[in-house]
Amino acid sequence: MENYETALGLVLQSHLKEYLSKFIVLFPGDWPSQFYLRQIVYRACNSGGEGGSPNPITSLVPCLGPLHVDLNADEDIVTNFLPFLRFVYESIFPGKKLADKPKPWQTQFLLEVTYGGWTLVRNAVQNVFHQSKDLQYGTPLNLLHPTCTDLLQHSFQIKSSG
Repeated sequence: MENYETALGLVLQSHLKEYLSKFIVLFPGDWPSQFYLRQIVYRACNSGGEGGSPNPITSLVPCLGPLHVDLNADEDIVTNFLPFLRFVYESIFPGKKLADKPKPWQTQFLLEVTYGGWTLVRNAVQNVFHQSKDLQYGTPLNLLHPTCTDLLQHSFQIKSSG
């Protein structure tokens, strides 16, 4: 955390300190960035009641950026459906094993391939299993239809807008 505070101090030596005295700044970042900045802001808020000018650090608002939300969602899907996605990966690449925690490119590849395959067979599968209440069929349908579709559409919007 000391390194993070030092880096933040260097940044605040610029005109950002003046800007923060008038405005708030959203500070998107990944988990460590969120955690350390929140700790620094909380500490500044707790020590700020002594009557002096407000600490400019309290104008930084940590938030999780859309890219990080997307990456976390991708990882969650792979974690929850790893046996199925491992089967997909090992069917495409015979003799290759998918790690328990795939690399980001593998995660994105698997989601794209799975969704692409789903679009080819979706209507036929839904016609056959649309009224089935068996978890053996419902779980993959839950992954493939709403989850994968929404996630990949959201991911495309983030990557094409940023």
